[in-house]
Amino acid sequence: MVVGTEFWTDPAAAAATLPDGLVAGPQTAGHSTVLLIDWQYSGSRDKYLDQVNSQYHEFFALLDARWQDTPVAWCPYIYVDNDHALVRGWIQGFPKKLGTVAQTRTFTVATQAAPALAPGGRLAATVSAAGYRLANALITLQAPVPDPRTLAARPMVNLRHFPRLAAGQQDDPAGHELVMALFDDQTIMNAWTGTSELEFPKSPARAA
Repeated sequence: MVVGTEFWTDPAAAAATLPDGLVAGPQTAGHSTVLLIDWQYSGSRDKYLDQVNSQYHEFFALLDARWQDTPVAWCPYIYVDNDHALVRGWIQGFPKKLGTVAQTRTFTVATQAAPALAPGGRLAATVSAAGYRLANALITLQAPVPDPRTLAARPMVNLRHFPRLAAGQQDDPAGHELVMALFDDQTIMNAWTGTSELEFPKSPARAA
C-alpha cells in the first residue's frame, strides 16, 4: 500500500542534491513527491511467506529531474525499517538509511479502525529516525484516479556509489554510475487522489 503527497520546495535546494548527469527540469524545478509504502515482496520459492524479510516499510522523497531529454525522478532521501531492504537498496543505488515508518492501514471489511476508500477517507503516515520525527503526512481522499498509469510516468534514476577505504584511494570509488530503475508488469489498483498536508518538523539533528 502506498500513501503519497506532492509538494514544491526551493528549486536551488532541490538542484543541490542532483548528481552529475542529472539536471533540474525547466518546468518542474523544485517539484517533489513523498511516498510512504507498506511493502510485501516475493520472488522465487514463495519468499512472501518469509514475513521477516519480505515485509517492510519505506519512506521516499523524490525530486523531478531530467536525464538527457528524459523526465526522471531522483531519490536523495529514503528510510527503511528492514536491514535486508537496506542493503538491497544500496546495491540498486538508493541512499537508504534505517528509520521507523508507519501509516494508516485499510481493510476489505468496513471497520471503524480503518478509513473507507471513498470521498472523505483519511490516511496518515509518519517517518522518524534516531528518535526524531522527520515527516508527517495526512491525506484526505476525494476521487479515484482515472488513469493510474500516470502515477508512475517517470522512471527513477539512482546513483550507485561504492567508495574505497584504502589509503590514498578515497577519491577513486570502486563504483560510481547512474542507473535507471525500470519496472515491468506494473499494476496499480484502487488509486485515489485528494488533498494533503505535509510537515517536516524541525529537530536538533536537522539543525546541526
